[in-house]
Amino acid sequence: GQLDETVRHHRTFVMFFAPWCGHCKRMKGAWDKLADPNASSRLDGTKVARVDCTRHASVCTKYAVRSFPSLLLFDKGGKKIRKHTGGRDLDSLAAFARSGYKQAPEYDPAKVPPPPPRRSMLGQLGLGNSFMTVFLGVLLLLLLGICSCACRAHFARVGEEEEKQTKQD
Repeated sequence: GQLDETVRHHRTFVMFFAPWCGHCKRMKGAWDKLADPNASSRLDGTKVARVDCTRHASVCTKYAVRSFPSLLLFDKGGKKIRKHTGGRDLDSLAAFARSGYKQAPEYDPAKVPPPPPRRSMLGQLGLGNSFMTVFLGVLLLLLLGICSCACRAHFARVGEEEEKQTKQD
């Protein structure tokens, strides 16, 4: 794709983002200034790009993007990747793109652990076990039955008392 082509010919600093991400929205102004072609001379040849992970999920999966924004700097040719974990202001980003990346450890997407499996809402409540679900369902039905009987008995007594009251009046 376009990212691979850019990385093949240039050192490239990439922001992987999602449009709904609040951190990404707050960082957008600094990133846009960093990407301004008129200011690119201050980045010592580093190109700036961004990838919308909601539109290019396969690219984000390829680079093991698990949170937003993820800021990765690819060397020319894409052999080495460095992850920016510092400040998200313009000066910090520019310093990393210029030469700060040299001090950052290499980032290997293959070594990033896979995301945890998604659990259903019942699973998150600890009800993913079918025995537990059935047990709680039966318990709920019993409670509703008990309440129903208690309510009927209560209203029957109230009705009898009202009937006695009207006969006495």
